[in-house]
Amino acid sequence: MNANNSKHIKILIVEDEAILAKSLEDSLISMGYTVSGIADSGIKAIMLFFSTEPDLILMDIRIKGAKDGIEVADNIRQQKSVPIVFLTANQDPATFERAKIEGAFGYVLKPYQERELQIVIEIALNQFEMRKKNFEMELSLLNAEKLGTIGTLSAGIIHDINAPLSNIYASLDLIYKNLKDSDLINDPKFTKSLNKIEKGAQAIKSTVQNYRGMIDKNENEESIMINIKNILKDAFEVCSYLTSEKKIKFIELSSSPDSYVYFGKVSLFQVLVNLIRNACDAIENLPDAWIKITWEDINEKFLKILIVDSGSGIPENIREKIFDTLFTTKKPGKGTGLGLSLSKIILEKFGGKIELDAECPNTCFVLTLPKEKIN
Repeated sequence: MNANNSKHIKILIVEDEAILAKSLEDSLISMGYTVSGIADSGIKAIMLFFSTEPDLILMDIRIKGAKDGIEVADNIRQQKSVPIVFLTANQDPATFERAKIEGAFGYVLKPYQERELQIVIEIALNQFEMRKKNFEMELSLLNAEKLGTIGTLSAGIIHDINAPLSNIYASLDLIYKNLKDSDLINDPKFTKSLNKIEKGAQAIKSTVQNYRGMIDKNENEESIMINIKNILKDAFEVCSYLTSEKKIKFIELSSSPDSYVYFGKVSLFQVLVNLIRNACDAIENLPDAWIKITWEDINEKFLKILIVDSGSGIPENIREKIFDTLFTTKKPGKGTGLGLSLSKIILEKFGGKIELDAECPNTCFVLTLPKEKIN
């Protein structure tokens, strides 16, 4: 690792001997690293780790407090993966074995040699980066396998859904034709119910098309100019039976009501319906349940939509998994684990993206959508 790269690496020192800690700090700075902090106990080490987010920890095994360095390392790594190099004057095989079991990326004996320390740090950082890349590659392969399985299952499911869906559309056509000679055409409740049936059928059709799109990448919907307010209204109407049944309030706010984006209309509609349904399921048992949707221009090229519900947010330990294919926290029969992963695929396909706003006190998903056609 050259000096230019090491300048961006932050290292946390956990050492209860002040003189040695200062010596380590001087050595690391001379190597070009940044020292993010020095802790002399396990509690301080954990606090500094989460406040400074170092890229590596130099951890003395014998430190102040009820827990030794190996136990503190275990506590930290249960929360977040980070390379840890252990420091010790103890050459006891049992201690070395404990450090190895904990997954130590390096082991330096005191008194240390500066060159030896630098080599161990560089190897630890490189090993961690390689493990991270391997993990990401394995995750990609796993998701590819999952999508392949979904494709096989979906081919049969799509066929089974299309038959009754065709009957629904045929029945709707027949009803509309007969309405011309009926007084029901003037009944707003009846016509509103028919509109809901038609939009519900369109939602099912769009879901089928999107699942098919995961199987057949050549079937692409074209981007067109879409009025955000109008498509949100359509999506919410389809989900209105959920909000009324579960007594969920819907709040819509915007500083620019006539905002437009370029996107596949059916695809964007399906994404919005997925997110609204997810929100309804998540907050259905809350005494004050609400969903708030706002949108605003980011710049000349992009617009963002915020879909916020009254929930208390996504637990930190599953935030990185929520967009994984087949991952769900819902009870069996309530969710497939496809909604968010499919929404992510759809948005990226049209040049957009979806993110979780972890800073929001409630559950908030942010959609970024293009305002111009993207090839």
